[in-house]
Amino acid sequence: MRAVVEAGAYRLLGRTNEAVSAYRAAQKTTDDDTQGRKFAAQDRAYSITIEDLLAQGERHAAEAKLQQWEAEHPMAKYESDFLLVRAKVLIAFGRWNEALQELDSFRGMQPDSPFQILADFHRARALFQLGKQDDAGKIWKDIATKYPKHDLAPESARLSGAQ
Repeated sequence: MRAVVEAGAYRLLGRTNEAVSAYRAAQKTTDDDTQGRKFAAQDRAYSITIEDLLAQGERHAAEAKLQQWEAEHPMAKYESDFLLVRAKVLIAFGRWNEALQELDSFRGMQPDSPFQILADFHRARALFQLGKQDDAGKIWKDIATKYPKHDLAPESARLSGAQ
């Protein structure tokens, strides 16, 4: 667990190489008899399960499942949507600043992820809750304008006031 905490500190400080090394060291201490072959499917299953728990209002259960995911696959932060899901859990608890840190970390580590639009949407939500309505509105307007066919475009347009 210490290696994961250390890796998280490195990640949040933008020290990617040290973070990856520490997460890899933590990963070696987990039980995995598949040499990592199960991780992609496992990561997706955790992501879906946590999203379902959040949708049902089960934020504590979602947080516990997130901790289990992290313990089983520390490298998920670099290989999946873990940080985005963690940000959503933090948002469910109203921990807006921490959610922003995770969303910024997600952007830095996975800038080409197909989940970036979703991450931006939640980033705007956190900024709005922190009193930065103008910044949030710009992000939502950008989503609605640049990605008009995305599922979040109508909601982004409504939230930005650009309907």
